[in-house]
Amino acid sequence: SKSKSKSKSKSKSKSKSKSNNILVLSSVNEQDRYGRVSRLLHWVIAILVLSLIPMGIFASMIPEGTEYRLAYYVAHKSLGVSVFFLVLFRLAWNSFSKRPTLSDSLTAKERKLAHGAHITLYFMMLAIPVTGYMMTSYHGYGTFFFMWELPPLWGESDIYLVWGAIHKYLSWMSVSMVFGDVWFNAKYANTTAHSERVK
Repeated sequence: SKSKSKSKSKSKSKSKSKSNNILVLSSVNEQDRYGRVSRLLHWVIAILVLSLIPMGIFASMIPEGTEYRLAYYVAHKSLGVSVFFLVLFRLAWNSFSKRPTLSDSLTAKERKLAHGAHITLYFMMLAIPVTGYMMTSYHGYGTFFFMWELPPLWGESDIYLVWGAIHKYLSWMSVSMVFGDVWFNAKYANTTAHSERVK
């Protein structure tokens, strides 16, 4: 009975320490975890990316002349430009606040995969808004960022179809990468929790 009470008290103290750690989470990254700024950027970007995919699909289905078509495209483009600048800010933040080291429980192959996946995901999150702008510009339309409009820099050309195809496929690839990132983080969390229980 004494051993049971000791184990219960240990588990309670561990849960309290975990909750306290969350409450005192630093703004900058630490050696073993991300800070508040990185976590906020991560989730805001992820939500925007996952929201923009169905928005893009629906936008292509709206017939021309529909009353809300322009407003919908303005919203889609504005959020896409927001992702572009948020990713740039995230990259700048990573250079200021070093990313946490990966768990020792991961193999060398898993570390390489995680590093390569992060680079690929950042590239796609920057490339998708750029290809969207190229598609829109070659189609003869401006790109909106809420109240501001960036006019097309080129004349109309059928090359917008090529940029549109790249934009679409990169978008679907980014969704698969986001779900892969979620799976990897879940696996990392499980291995970390398991190692803590063993300790």
